[in-house]
Amino acid sequence: MTEIVELSDQQRIAQLTPVKSRRILDTFTPRQTDVMERYARFRQRNEIAADLGISDTMVGKHLANVREKFGVSDRASATMAFFVARYQCDEPVLLEKNLSDQNQVIERFVADRRQADLNCLLKTNL
Repeated sequence: MTEIVELSDQQRIAQLTPVKSRRILDTFTPRQTDVMERYARFRQRNEIAADLGISDTMVGKHLANVREKFGVSDRASATMAFFVARYQCDEPVLLEKNLSDQNQVIERFVADRRQADLNCLLKTNL
């Protein structure tokens, strides 16, 4: 009997190859790309919505669709997957060849994105 092993978000991101990345990115709508480019730059949902003239809810739906396409569980991981997929061929220096180093880069990015989201929540709740 074959055991099914669920990959972590970091493992999914680490397995992105240029071919897999291209296949995934080719499924993106122009709006999903617009949203992810802004989100990857630490823009908040309400700022992205204002920039693009769409609702905050619609930004959330685009983020959820991107998460699903990459097979990751949170927006921070989706952002890192988008970053890796979009720029790995153009700027290979951003990714380490050693898998443990690459995982550290991913962990650091995800932690930074989560902290940015938390800071935004704290500001809006004050």
